[in-house]
Amino acid sequence: MSGGVLTLVAALGTGLIGLVAGLLGGWQAGSQRARAFAEDWARARQDQAAKETVELIQTMATKLARVSHAMWWLTWRAAKDEARVTEEALDRFEYELHELIPEIVGAQAALRAMSPGAADEVDPAVDRLHMVCGAISEASVSARKGDRSALAERFVDALAFKIELKDVMKGASGKVLSNYRHPATRPTGKDLAA
Repeated sequence: MSGGVLTLVAALGTGLIGLVAGLLGGWQAGSQRARAFAEDWARARQDQAAKETVELIQTMATKLARVSHAMWWLTWRAAKDEARVTEEALDRFEYELHELIPEIVGAQAALRAMSPGAADEVDPAVDRLHMVCGAISEASVSARKGDRSALAERFVDALAFKIELKDVMKGASGKVLSNYRHPATRPTGKDLAA
């Protein structure tokens, strides 16, 4: 072969090697970008789910607190200021229960779907709420007939539920935050050893 042909073959070989290297480099860079995009998307979705769950817990906590306060206020009146346990006050209490209990149960179901661990924290409080509301509602029937003593006796139950509620919601929020922290914010073995 002549020198010109060898030079041409060498140039073509070098060009082909450069082309293959460029293609492989581009493919590798594209793969890394695609992987980074997928990780960012997964992290954003996880963060969004955590945000929605926290908002649901906040909504549920607000509704539970409203019912808790209604129970506490009515029973406190029966225990401390019996004259203020009027038909209007009893009607308002019933109305609030009829409005809020279905909303709480709906939020409970949604929380179960989004964060079973958080729902496990909240479920016993909702069950207790039903029991306390039932006892207060039963006592309010007697109060409508003029005997407010049974309603006054429920004050302790209403107060206990009001106090429990804070810890229940704190536990539910903790479950959500521990379940949804994405890898970038989780401590590593090196962090734990320090």
